[in-house]
Amino acid sequence: MSQINCKTNFTVTFGNYISASLSNSNSIYPKIVALQQENAQLQNYSASANIAGFRTYVREYYDPSLKQIGMDVLFGLKGSRLAQGTTKTLREEYNQTQSAYNACEFNTEKQLAIAKGDAYEYYISYYNQKVQNLSAEGLNTTAMQSLVNKAQAEIVVPYMDDVNASTNQSALDAALSRYCLFDDCRNGTNFHLAANFDVLKLTAIYDKLSAIPDLTGKQTAQLANIRADLNVTSAALGSVGTNAYTQGSGQTIFNDLNATVMNIRALRKS
Repeated sequence: MSQINCKTNFTVTFGNYISASLSNSNSIYPKIVALQQENAQLQNYSASANIAGFRTYVREYYDPSLKQIGMDVLFGLKGSRLAQGTTKTLREEYNQTQSAYNACEFNTEKQLAIAKGDAYEYYISYYNQKVQNLSAEGLNTTAMQSLVNKAQAEIVVPYMDDVNASTNQSALDAALSRYCLFDDCRNGTNFHLAANFDVLKLTAIYDKLSAIPDLTGKQTAQLANIRADLNVTSAALGSVGTNAYTQGSGQTIFNDLNATVMNIRALRKS
């Protein structure tokens, strides 16, 4: 909603100035009033978390209104013979309004980036809790805890430091594209926390199962298959490294992990 407010404020401010400055711009003011009413309606959708209604209203009403006001402004400017002083004043007003819009957009994007960092912190807490739960079940969680600590140190902390320090859009964009806890960065560092954690968790389960005395021949064979599957998945993740998944590779890795889970369940039942 903040981005909608930025657009509305820009359009209303400059549109009102055009409406007051040009003799052939009478059609602009009523449309500005309508845009403000549409903005209020979108506020209602946002407050009630009606995402579908919000998106539909933007597509069918708000965006067309923005477009029509822009066309009316251009029509008004083309149809007017402006004195040099008026042209200069309009240009200054536009630049000032554009500067305010850019600042509004940046502040909105920065708040979204901070919210992403908050989500990262949530995931770190979530995985720390998983480590505690798995440890209580008797698994060796040393490698898993080290992985979570590494994610905190190498992704979450530098990401938030860069976001908080950003004072312009390019610096903010750099932070957003540089550090990703999962697989969001096309050209940055992707930690692949979920997949890497699952490999370590399943490896710890495998180690615990392998220590069970008096395994049958069938169970030993099942364990060998599980170990082989984990080796394949680990190699695939190692090949990806900190790059983004290529098309289909991420799904293949998670499909392999799910298959390993099913094989472990089958072993426990045997």
